[in-house]
Amino acid sequence: MPWIAPEKLLWEDGGSDRVVSVAAYQASVYKTQYISGLIFTYKSGITRKIGRASGDLTRAITCSDCERLSLLEIFYGRYGLLKITLHFKVPTASHHSSEPQSLVLSSYTQESINRIEASVCHDYIDFSNSVYKRFLVEKNSHKEDDRPEQKLPDKEVIGLWGTNLGEHGALQLGVIFGKNR
Repeated sequence: MPWIAPEKLLWEDGGSDRVVSVAAYQASVYKTQYISGLIFTYKSGITRKIGRASGDLTRAITCSDCERLSLLEIFYGRYGLLKITLHFKVPTASHHSSEPQSLVLSSYTQESINRIEASVCHDYIDFSNSVYKRFLVEKNSHKEDDRPEQKLPDKEVIGLWGTNLGEHGALQLGVIFGKNR
């Protein structure tokens, strides 16, 4: 790869065309399924992807039109992403948010992740409280490296960006912030 350029996916594409479903591609690296790409489907039927769109496709998760991303959890091991959990809140008529709806992109449970990796990084990104926290869990020592919290910008999350790094297609993800909340 001579150039590595991030690809971006916005929750809204062109104003009124919103994401209605998300699925992940998984590629096998040393007998472990890693997430190599994401595919977003919009209400119009248009699809957009970040990363490599090859390998096994997970079950698509659906999002309602009015959901707002409130929390993102990413678990990754030595060769890439193992699990992504998106937590959405749906605004109600009284302008209070409902209970979050969790959508998981992975074929792994937390227990199976802990069995296949010597150490797992867990990024916990809480947009509702503007907090980012990273945990490193080592399997053999049962030691958890608890790193200090970092503050996030007080801005709305409008999408994700990603790029593949390395020969195995390790997907790197980031968030795209828009205007102030």
